[in-house]
Amino acid sequence: MMGLADLVPGVSGGTIALLSGIYEEFIESLNNLRPKLLNVLKEEGIPTFWKACNGSFLTSVFLGIITSIILFSSLIEYLLSKHQILLFSFFFGVLLVSIVILFKRIISWTISSFSWLLFGAILSFFSTQLIPSSGSISPYYLFFCGFVAISAMILPGLSGAYILLVLGAYGPILSLVNQAKDALIQGEIAPLVYGKLFLFLVGIVMGLLIFSRVIRWFLKHHYAQTMSLLIGLMLGALHKIWPWQIVEEWVIEKKVRYLYSAVWPGNYPHSSQWEWALLFFGMGAATLWGLEIFKNRVNRL
Repeated sequence: MMGLADLVPGVSGGTIALLSGIYEEFIESLNNLRPKLLNVLKEEGIPTFWKACNGSFLTSVFLGIITSIILFSSLIEYLLSKHQILLFSFFFGVLLVSIVILFKRIISWTISSFSWLLFGAILSFFSTQLIPSSGSISPYYLFFCGFVAISAMILPGLSGAYILLVLGAYGPILSLVNQAKDALIQGEIAPLVYGKLFLFLVGIVMGLLIFSRVIRWFLKHHYAQTMSLLIGLMLGALHKIWPWQIVEEWVIEKKVRYLYSAVWPGNYPHSSQWEWALLFFGMGAATLWGLEIFKNRVNRL
């Protein structure tokens, strides 16, 4: 589900990881990926190396993310263009219930915790006010986009997909993924498509390795404040996944940029579909709540 969430602008895969209880292990495992592991592989063999890098865990996480992106990229692209209200309603329910559950996990709230929560909410809110741009992008810009977006993807509340939207790379990258997938299915060779995706993936890897160390340090030395900050980031991002958004097209420095503004269903210029939106909101909320109940039962076994 992390991969599915990362495909939607406004939703963070880090939110799903935090809620499912794998976030800290995920960050710790990424932090352990250091050059010295090559010495472990050389001197002690594959089994010791695999255990040292928590290979089974990381493989399952990344395999799930990659599988979700491959399977659902075309569906998400379609839903974003044809049924955005219903898609955002579902994930709004997911995000809202995530915040409620994580609030309950904080044993005691102090002034310091609330201060960090407020800071996270403000930071997340203003970062999502950046105006997306459109236009062609260079291959090397894809590396930069991968590096920046993955840093946001592993932070709950900051959507890597939205950062790509802001950078003007979301549409092109989603299109590249679909082109690569179609080429593989048809047995065609598309070196330009694969080359661009490779640069994007290199940026992702570099961002993961560097940013995970920063997050791990804060979790280790300032756990309560860090968790409060993460919840605040999620709160500040709620408006960006609000189902009813109007789009204004601006031209700034000869570049087309789009400003998204949240409105009430009654002020939405098209069909609000509020009955269906309410249903999908309930489905999203019930999905997360059901996963939380299931996880708690499994942990008690």
